[in-house]
Amino acid sequence: MHKKVSANKTIAFVISSLNLGGEQRVLSILVNKLCRVGYNIKIIVLNRLEESYYEIDDMIEILSIERKRFNNIFRLMMLCEYVKKYNISILIGFSIIPSILCCISSIFCKTKVIVCERSNPARYSLKYKILRRIAYKRANGFVFQTNNARNYFKKYKIKKYKIIGKPMHMQPIYRTNPFVTVEGNGRGRTNAYIKGSGIDVGADIFRRGLCLPSDNKMTPEQQDKVIEIIHRCFQ
Repeated sequence: MHKKVSANKTIAFVISSLNLGGEQRVLSILVNKLCRVGYNIKIIVLNRLEESYYEIDDMIEILSIERKRFNNIFRLMMLCEYVKKYNISILIGFSIIPSILCCISSIFCKTKVIVCERSNPARYSLKYKILRRIAYKRANGFVFQTNNARNYFKKYKIKKYKIIGKPMHMQPIYRTNPFVTVEGNGRGRTNAYIKGSGIDVGADIFRRGLCLPSDNKMTPEQQDKVIEIIHRCFQ
């Protein structure tokens, strides 16, 4: 469990683009909900800024880093500039290049970094694997989509992480398979790439769900701490 970030602090999500895609849709849902509950949110796009395919709350400022020569060096400099200018407390990187840049920027900006590994980590080139191994040591936490991804990073000695698996019917490969919703058959209607959908309880739980510590070896003191933190959320 983590303490809620105070309203005067800013969270920035770093992503390659805001085009059609699974990570873009997840980002739009997440930033909109965080904005509505009072967080200061920025989105930093690593390429030329275009209109977001998915709806983004008007209260959220979208910043871009235009493509230049020595691209990633320039991106790193601009990212550090944004962190200092907007007093960003937490950087959240979506996919490998944004996450590597976030981790390296923390050397100069002293900001916290969360890495989101949303794809197969073994598929990248040797260059990015080396950069990732060096940079990810700076991360304060990780989010994985599968146990396989988590197991891949065991050698990194990661301590703070969460595995948030995507329900099968939300994965593009299964979108044509039938499944039951409160509105009947949801076949072909819920997919990470589809703009909008019907009522999908499973998807809603995936987006808003909370994984509580529940090990049967928890001491009474540890249980009391979890209960106390939950109570604070409703005060």
